[in-house]
Amino acid sequence: SIGLAMYLGFNKVYLIGSDYSSEPIRVGHFYDGLNEVWSREDINTDSNPDLYDNMIKNHAAIKAYAEKNNVEIINVTGEGFSSPIFKSSTMENIIKELQ
Repeated sequence: SIGLAMYLGFNKVYLIGSDYSSEPIRVGHFYDGLNEVWSREDINTDSNPDLYDNMIKNHAAIKAYAEKNNVEIINVTGEGFSSPIFKSSTMENIIKELQ
């Protein structure tokens, strides 16, 4: 979806629902009642011990490509959460900025 937004000419892309990519890591969905906070160790598995680090590397590559094309990616996070790669902001702050 990031690539599509860039292809369509958007210069700001908001990631909504990418809580797995914030710190601390939030796992769950608003519709199923699951809302847990995990650590990197919880994400990594025996079959894929570098899962979290690989995700961070992939996000860094996406960010570099976006910046090269003058696109800003903003991870919409909850209060008290941040993104290790992308700029982060709460939905409330984004709405204020857009008014």
